[in-house]
Amino acid sequence: MLDLGLIGSLPLPGWAERVSEKSSDPQQIRALAAEFEALLLAQILKSCNPSGRGAWLGLPAEDEEEGEAGQLMIDVAQEQLARALAAAGGLGLANLILRGLERAGADEAERTTADALGQTRAGSR
Repeated sequence: MLDLGLIGSLPLPGWAERVSEKSSDPQQIRALAAEFEALLLAQILKSCNPSGRGAWLGLPAEDEEEGEAGQLMIDVAQEQLARALAAAGGLGLANLILRGLERAGADEAERTTADALGQTRAGSR
């Protein structure tokens, strides 16, 4: 099972600050959705390789680096692979997030318009 507790340990500078700020900039929202997908893909890749060994990256078992330096290399490779997969469309999660946000925004705009029209009609009576 995917350990979501590790998500906060990924080195994404400024992630928390950018998420906490409200933004209507479509480019920023798209970038954040793509980063989220890359983060999820990185966790999936890590869970596919629980031993932490790099053989699945194409490294023969006898050539694998040992120790923390080798593990760091494997972690960086997994993270970069996840970012490349997300940039190429990944699982399509970023697009689903964007469509959901667009739909939610349209629903909110419709409710706001309906509320404004209701108040205008009530005030004109």
